[in-house]
Amino acid sequence: MTTDFPFDRRSRAAAMTITLRQLEIFLALAEHEHVVRASEAVNLSPSATSSALLALEAAVGRPLFDRSGRGLRLNADGRRFRGAARATLTQAHEAESLLRDEESGQLVVGASTTIANHVLAPVLATFIASHPSAVLRLEIGNTRDILDRLLDFAIDLAYVEGPTAHPDILATPWRADRLVVFVASNHPLTRSGRIELSDLSEVVWVLREEGSGTREVFMRALGDDAARLSTVLELGSSEAVARAVEAGGGVGCLSHLVVRRDLEEGRLTELATPAWKLRRTMWRLTHRHLPVSRLASAFAATLPAETEPA
Repeated sequence: MTTDFPFDRRSRAAAMTITLRQLEIFLALAEHEHVVRASEAVNLSPSATSSALLALEAAVGRPLFDRSGRGLRLNADGRRFRGAARATLTQAHEAESLLRDEESGQLVVGASTTIANHVLAPVLATFIASHPSAVLRLEIGNTRDILDRLLDFAIDLAYVEGPTAHPDILATPWRADRLVVFVASNHPLTRSGRIELSDLSEVVWVLREEGSGTREVFMRALGDDAARLSTVLELGSSEAVARAVEAGGGVGCLSHLVVRRDLEEGRLTELATPAWKLRRTMWRLTHRHLPVSRLASAFAATLPAETEPA
């Protein structure tokens, strides 16, 4: 199957020879940035994968990657081309699924850590069971990482903990959440049951890393008082934060989704924070220039919105 893909007006006639298979190979190379790994993903030999890329670059009239041995890195033209390639393949797969009257194809969902582990994970198996012709992949990172992946057309749909004002991103409020400040059950602060601004510089804080939506909400809630924070231990996962605090490492702040069971079972104790606004909205993100497939819409429909946090 061929498609009219006018990447360059001067090479419009050549672009007529671009096939959907070449676009699939290009996207695999863009994802893996290595010929051998990409060839395994598309079930071709490395030489056939390289040949397909050369044919594609000849069709568009310019290189799409910088090369280093078998390693590849998208150049500026390749990054521009990636979005159009994803859109074209999405539309082609959509046409096929309409004819078969089923929601099929590949769906790559990105999610920040809290959402992936505590909201999406329980529904993935059920969704795949009801869509046997679909291939679903979940990519997990902090909010900043997932946003970058969506802007790079590497994922189809994203769920994150913080909003974005990027002009290429469509952000839809999805569900409410609240953060809780907590300590180990034997921490001295449990006697008062609350934390005050005066405590900020007196305790060790265990927080998520920069770029985490949870971290950003917490710092925004503190405002100018964030400068008064004492020693901060930064950890790259919510589970690590919870376990470090449980072991007596200090005071933590995470989504209630993450520590709900720990609070219920007494391993951690929530502290009251009357002066801080620790409620937030979680967001569903799509790329403005990437069509939303029937499969993506079906996946979104399986995740009910919740307007009130627990």
